[in-house]
Amino acid sequence: MFEGILNTSLYVISTYLFLVVLMQLGLFSLAIGAVRKEHGVDRRQVVEDVLQDMEVFPCSIIVPCYNEERGIVQTVHSLRQVNYPEKEMLFVCDIVIL
Repeated sequence: MFEGILNTSLYVISTYLFLVVLMQLGLFSLAIGAVRKEHGVDRRQVVEDVLQDMEVFPCSIIVPCYNEERGIVQTVHSLRQVNYPEKEMLFVCDIVIL
């Protein structure tokens, strides 16, 4: 009998804590949205400002592309839209011939 009460109370406590955390996350996201809206801050502009202010290392994007005739054009277009100052794209045909 004591185990049943203990299990029930643990369930109630864990559910309560989960709901409290969920509510806090919701309030936090609403606050962030209100601050962004009030100050007119665009997320992409913030990222661009941070990247300009700090030393950025070059980035290599390696894409395996064996039998990718249909999807390679969309992949190239998507990778060209990546907002990173120094990047290179390497497309590798990853077929193994023995």
